[in-house]
Amino acid sequence: MVVTQHDSGGLGGMLEQGGTVTLTSSADYLYPSGGLELAPVLNKMIPTFHNFQHTNISVLGYTDNTPVGANLQRMGISNNTDLSLKRASEAVAFFQSQGVNPTCCPPKVLAMANPVAPNDTPEGRAKNRRIEIVLTGDGT
Repeated sequence: MVVTQHDSGGLGGMLEQGGTVTLTSSADYLYPSGGLELAPVLNKMIPTFHNFQHTNISVLGYTDNTPVGANLQRMGISNNTDLSLKRASEAVAFFQSQGVNPTCCPPKVLAMANPVAPNDTPEGRAKNRRIEIVLTGDGT
């Protein structure tokens, strides 16, 4: 699979290993702080993803270790697992609404698992609040 992306459009990074491409974006860039409304940055990915209709697209949601705030709790989000699921689900629903691989996998909830940085600083927590979009397959 070959993916070329010159303008990351808000993505924090792209990693290709074998037939798998992982795109990572800070959840802070995709969602307002403490919110669930998806930012328009995913629109930039749609033209590229339309080329991958036979590629499996998985959306993985991660959080830091900070408990959810009162605003999210009022919206029915009681913990980081709920938050991770809701944010990843929003991304999957958006892709499907745009006709991108309508059979893509259900969102995967990883919440605080697999941190990429220590959670003891604001910078580290920001890195751990992320969405990963994983493309697997032959790239067609």
